Amino acid sequence: LYEKITLLISNRLKDARNNLDFYKEKIVVSMDKSLDNKKNNFTKYLNKLEVLNPLLTIKRGYSITKIEDKIVSSIKNIKKDDKLTIELVDGKVISTVDEIKN
Repeated sequence: LYEKITLLISNRLKDARNNLDFYKEKIVVSMDKSLDNKKNNFTKYLNKLEVLNPLLTIKRGYSITKIEDKIVSSIKNIKKDDKLTIELVDGKVISTVDEIKN
């Protein structure tokens, strides 16, 4: 009887270990998939942010013109003698408006 009980307990422990290993592997696989998904989403959103990054636009040869830290997008926002700050890839230019042309 002792040997049968010992064998039965031993078999149950093996089954429990196998089940534990099985579920452990499922959890690891699930976590890996979830992590990969999060990495892909992060990369996707990072790429979207890079497209909107004004510094990349400047590197392509454009500049950002400001008056008092406000971006100027039209000559309607500029008047004679305004002080402009023009941001370029390697620094800033401060200038004064002498003339505005359409």
